[in-house]
Amino acid sequence: EQQTLMRASMDCKATTFEEMCQKIPAWARQTTIWSGLIYLWTCGGFYYVFLDSFLEGQLCPVLCASNGDAWLCQSQWHLALPLFVMIYVVCSPAQLSGRLSRCINSCNTFVKAVVVLAAIAKGLLTWSAHIVPSQHSAWNTRGF
Repeated sequence: EQQTLMRASMDCKATTFEEMCQKIPAWARQTTIWSGLIYLWTCGGFYYVFLDSFLEGQLCPVLCASNGDAWLCQSQWHLALPLFVMIYVVCSPAQLSGRLSRCINSCNTFVKAVVVLAAIAKGLLTWSAHIVPSQHSAWNTRGF
């Protein structure tokens, strides 16, 4: 979706989403802009919850086990504040083109590729570690 918006903005030489919507009627333009904002804010909220639960479950136990006094693990706000700032910075470019937008888009593409490759590697490791018993025992059904 982000790459499609960037490509469309480059094709019509628009720097904002509102400029891309200039050719549609006024009522539809406002509806399109507001529905897009609501959708993206909702996605940002889900992304925040996903990252917060991931970091709290994966990063904090490692930091607390190694140090015990890790700043991120002392309070749930210590983890929430840097995460909120990071998501705000990523979502803040007001223009659809430019160096910052392209950098963020490239980082998002890289992270998506890493997540997909990590999921494939984890699946293969789990599959290869699965031990199938060589003998099976029949279930006794006499009590029924």
